[in-house]
Amino acid sequence: MPNSALTCARCGAPLSLDRASPETMSGQVCCCTPRTHVATGALVGGEARIGVSLKARKPGEKKPHTELKHGPSFSTSRQKDVEHQRLIDRGRDQYFELVRDYETGEVLHQAEEPLSVHVGHGSAKKRR
Repeated sequence: MPNSALTCARCGAPLSLDRASPETMSGQVCCCTPRTHVATGALVGGEARIGVSLKARKPGEKKPHTELKHGPSFSTSRQKDVEHQRLIDRGRDQYFELVRDYETGEVLHQAEEPLSVHVGHGSAKKRR
């Protein structure tokens, strides 16, 4: 059974997992806004590939300042799942992406560059 805990990233105080009141803890209000969310679980038997993704936004801003993805992604050219890691950090102008074959460990794609240089990819590609 998975366990989950949310704590203040600065003082370590436990916070409520209730989305309506994320700053409350044991009837008090935590003065810290950064949070650390830890989730644990166990898999018995079999094989599983679990991915994680997050988007961090500052209050009042629509576009996230940081995006992270790490987990399986289906490769159409190889017809199987591959490991996919991506970090977009707008505040530090960083873009990192790594795609690797789970079975062989072969690096299929790697990119590490300033985000401002990473143009013409994904939805920004020129149409044919």
